[in-house]
Amino acid sequence: MIGVDWGTSSFRAFRIENSSVIDQRQSARGIMTIPDQNFADTLRAHIAPWLAQGETQILMSGMIGSRQGWAEAAYLPCPANAEAIASQLTPVPFDGADIRIVPGLSTTDAGGTPEVMRGEETQIIGAGSHGIVCLPGSHSKWVQIDATGRIESFETVMSGEIFAALRKETILGRMMPPASHTEAP
Repeated sequence: MIGVDWGTSSFRAFRIENSSVIDQRQSARGIMTIPDQNFADTLRAHIAPWLAQGETQILMSGMIGSRQGWAEAAYLPCPANAEAIASQLTPVPFDGADIRIVPGLSTTDAGGTPEVMRGEETQIIGAGSHGIVCLPGSHSKWVQIDATGRIESFETVMSGEIFAALRKETILGRMMPPASHTEAP
């Protein structure tokens, strides 16, 4: 099968066989960079060799399932486990393959504020652990997972975005050393 993590600013595809990644593709072709929202041709350009080798099952997650993406996959309320998420996959017409988009998840935080995630739920299910999981980023997610692997709730923390704003727009930023980081594949 082919797993695709298609976000706002990046595209990552993984060819999976016997639970192992045997090949991968990545690019900066996030959904916001696709002219005329031509997602089908963009996907085909990235994974054509895999399709030619007979891969026909594609599972996509991330912002590709948003209103701005290929097809909107509705949010599933928490708590939610892998089976509940799998039961709500959204089919997408595509010549030559069966494509399904993973739904995002929704909850409310302790203060009653609505929370959503789209794409991170797939990473969490793949982690297979329980307790509290942190998914760092510009909008970090702190996720509560029960002993069965069910996502109970989560909260978004804007720490990365706040850091970037402070670094660029305040006097404090002038005192910080230049940033360096390595992109993980």
